[in-house]
Amino acid sequence: PVIETVGSTGEAGECQSDAQVALCLSQCNLSSLSLLHIWVAPVANHALKNLTISIPSQMEGYSNIQVTDQTGKAITSKISANKQQVVIAFDQAVTPGSTLEIDFSGVPQITLWNQVLEYGVSAEQEGLAGQIPLGTARVQVPFSS
Repeated sequence: PVIETVGSTGEAGECQSDAQVALCLSQCNLSSLSLLHIWVAPVANHALKNLTISIPSQMEGYSNIQVTDQTGKAITSKISANKQQVVIAFDQAVTPGSTLEIDFSGVPQITLWNQVLEYGVSAEQEGLAGQIPLGTARVQVPFSS
């Protein structure tokens, strides 16, 4: 599935799902990209062991990543990152039906206006072999005003 988020209001875009997960993405203050949220709601019968998020080349960095559940409780995990991707390995597998919020904070201001940012998300689930592509979140960065 592809999730479209368009505009500068920070409103969540349309969420779509397939047999694996539902993805939804929004950005607070899209013009400065100070905080990026990615919601992942597992809907399959397999718990999530880890998530991999591909980082668009236009995203010049971030200072912190926080993972919480639907109640706002922090999910303990090991996070490894490079310029191309972030891998979140959960200390305990995330049960089916849970919703995760992944917050990237301290994202520098984007200087390339009217660009489309794509965040690919894949996961490793218990009982299934290898990384499974879950979807792509797309953000249209508006023209600077």
